[in-house]
Amino acid sequence: MSADSVLRAAKSVVVIDWPSRDVPESLVRAGYAVVVKGGPGPDTYARWDAKGGVVATHPPGGPPAHADLVYAYRPLAELSAVLAIAQIVGAGSVWLHLDQPSVAEIRTAQEVVEAAGLTLVVDSEIAARADALSPGAAEGRAPDA
Repeated sequence: MSADSVLRAAKSVVVIDWPSRDVPESLVRAGYAVVVKGGPGPDTYARWDAKGGVVATHPPGGPPAHADLVYAYRPLAELSAVLAIAQIVGAGSVWLHLDQPSVAEIRTAQEVVEAAGLTLVVDSEIAARADALSPGAAEGRAPDA
């Protein structure tokens, strides 16, 4: 499944770290339900949303009951922790933003993620791809409220 197909199919995203605030903000503005994991504890998930074009965060709590996609800007050595979160939220896809991964690293990640029954995307452009999808473009995704 292509990166754009994964984004079109998703309605909700858990974000685990990011290279810039643009990642969760772009996802929110594109109409995704976004929950950010902000630390190592079990109650460090904060919901982000947009009202009137302003992105707001809400107090930390536990993980969402469900998310379609888990995005992670973490080293490949932390893949098992990312997969654990994906399984907790029932995600169907994992999006890894890896800095200059080798072909072998991508292959290893693919094998591990697919063995867990999930789809893998390795791409550093989730914010740009989300921006390219106009708000509400994916059928059924809620527009900014």
